[in-house]
Order: sequence, then C-alpha cells, then structure tokens
Amino acid sequence: MCGIAGIIDLTGMDRMIEGHRLKAMAESLFHRGPDEGGYFIEPGVGLVSRRLIINDPSGGKQPIVDCIGKSRIVYNGEIYNYNELATKAQTSGHSLSSRCDSDLLPILWREYGELMWPKINGQFAIALVDKQEYRLHLCRDRFGISPLYYSLIEGWIVFGSEIKSILASGLIAPKLSYEGLNQFASLYSLPGPATCFHNISLLQPAQVLSFDLKKNGKLSHKESYYWGHNFERKYSSQVNATEMVDTFEHLLLQSIKARLKADVPVASYLSGGVDSSLIVAMANSLTDHSINTYTVQIKHHGLDESHQARDTASQVGAGNKI
Repeated sequence: MCGIAGIIDLTGMDRMIEGHRLKAMAESLFHRGPDEGGYFIEPGVGLVSRRLIINDPSGGKQPIVDCIGKSRIVYNGEIYNYNELATKAQTSGHSLSSRCDSDLLPILWREYGELMWPKINGQFAIALVDKQEYRLHLCRDRFGISPLYYSLIEGWIVFGSEIKSILASGLIAPKLSYEGLNQFASLYSLPGPATCFHNISLLQPAQVLSFDLKKNGKLSHKESYYWGHNFERKYSSQVNATEMVDTFEHLLLQSIKARLKADVPVASYLSGGVDSSLIVAMANSLTDHSINTYTVQIKHHGLDESHQARDTASQVGAGNKI
C-alpha cells in the first residue's frame, strides 16, 4: 500500500504549485508509505509519492521522470505481469534502471500510449503527465483495488489516494455532499463517483480521465474505460463440473502466485471463512516457507471467527497472529 497525490494546473498558464501544499498532502499519506517519500515540482505540475517498499528497495524512486523528458508519473500499486512486459521492453531495445515495476511505466507509455492500460495486469492508480502532448491522465485498475480521488477547483485538479490528502492541500474546504450521504445511507457503501465530500469524486474502476493542459481542463477533458465486465457464456452445457473446477483452480493458483512476488515477507489476512482460508492454503502450497497470517478478533458471540482462523492456519501449516 503506497500513496500518491498531486496538484496540476489545467488552465495552460503553468501556475506554480506551492511546496507547502504538497508537503501537507504527503504527510497526510505517511501511513500508506512510511519507507520513502518523494516530490516533483515544475511549472503547472506538483506530484507527491509515499512508498511502502515491496520490490527492489534501492530502485523505484518516485515521482518518475522519463529519461527523455516525455512523462512525469506517480503510481500506487503492483504490476503482476511485470516480468512479461519488462522482457518485451528490453527486446525492443529499452533498458530498465531497476527491478521495480514503476520504472517500467514511462517505457510502456512511450511504446503504447493510451493502449498501455489494458496491457497491465495488476492493481494500480496512476497519474501521468505527458509534457510533449500536454495532457494529464488519471487511471485506475480494472476492479478499483487501488483508490484515487480527485477534485476540480479554480482551474486546478487536486488528486490523491485518500480524500484527506486532497483536503490537506488547503485548496478545498470540507463540505458535506448530500448525494454521497444518501448513497451511503441507502447502500451502506460508496461505489462512486460520489463521495461524502462535496466536489470530491472517486475515479471509477478501469476509468481513464484525461485533460488537455493547453486549454481550460474543465472544458477539455475525456472520460473513457479500457475494460468492462463481460458475462458472455464461454462454456457449453456439455462441459462437466470437474473441468470447470479444474479451470477455476488453475486460474486462482496463477492469480495467487503472481501476488507472492516480493523482496520482503508476504503475509495474509485470515478470517476463518472460505475465501481467505482457500487463498492462504494455496499461497502456503506455492512457497517454500510458511505464510504468516493475521486475524482481527471481534469479541462478540457469533461474530468471533478467531478459532476457525487458528484451526485453518494450523491445518495448512501457516503462522497466525490474532
């Protein structure tokens, strides 16, 4: 879990961003990335990163500035098909400065432009400024695992991994959104784009929000989606249940395996329910050491699943801390 934030001038006048605003935004995200922080400021652009180091501790410094000066990027997440994409990039003649997936992003942008989004398999929130095309792109992963909020005010766009980072900029005063409050009271959740704060929106899963920085960004922006749910039937009625179970097991194992790549110890939550128990059992079978698991105990009869979690961890050979 890392954190990103930024302030971008959408008027085309390249107004300077005050450093104290970016510092306050970074401090509000410290809990998301206590290992490393970074800032980038130039006329019209201010970017912030807070990093929780998972891969290549010596590399992956953010914000990222393309070596040819084309893009400036902040990124939160993980690219699960990094090895595949990195190999293609190197075959095409690109060199990577580290093993960190963030360093791959400017290369993907040079190679594919906006076609790069569907090529990434992972969880991510990305803010990318293209200084050659004078455009800003905000993008989120297919299922919206990594959060990204934004607000448009007085020719600025202010964005961040959490609403508190936007408020920390001092450009937006906290004000209740009755639309968001109504959604929360009705749905017990906030699917977005509305939030409980007026004029602060949540970027949707698989959404790309693009702004033309040569004009007034409020009047010149594009919303698009690079992916959508497809429930088309892929199996005929002749396919037997065993084949479908085997296919599901293969896909789930591949998915879990991709998430175990790290230069630091990997752990998992374990509730004692079917989903987390299955994931922990499979993860433990894919590693040469036991997975550490963590369980949140609710001290209420009927809600406490700590005993099931402890039993599951014992059965699959995983560690467990409640």
